Amino acid sequence: MNKQQLAESSTLNAWRHFLSFATIPLDWGVYLFVLVGGFSLWIKKCSERLSRSFIVQMVLCYVGLSLITLIVFLPVSFTSYQLSVHFGISVQPLADWLKDQAISTAVSTLIGLIVMTAVMALVRRFQRIGGCRPGCCRFHLFCL
Repeated sequence: MNKQQLAESSTLNAWRHFLSFATIPLDWGVYLFVLVGGFSLWIKKCSERLSRSFIVQMVLCYVGLSLITLIVFLPVSFTSYQLSVHFGISVQPLADWLKDQAISTAVSTLIGLIVMTAVMALVRRFQRIGGCRPGCCRFHLFCL
């Protein structure tokens, strides 16, 4: 590598590291904002209006949360894509990149739904273990 390539490589790595470490608190911030900002209650009420089935409500809530995180993280992913294109790492056209992002979001949402359904089924099945009953304490996660 010559000096110019080495300088470009260190610049690219600095930006990639920044984006990687910046997304961690952003991720937590998004979920905290959804909880504190009332979006979670709004999503829950919308899902209850659309269906009476708990499973369908759960799916709608998860898809809503996935869409919120997609909207928030799309600019970060796009910035990473632009860096890769600018430094010659990627030659993928924007349309193909957007298609890959849509497929990735769909796959991760599907896997998340499967995991969440399994966890909720286990929670509903074994909710009385340890002598805890619904409404006995303020923090239901500690009753598991």
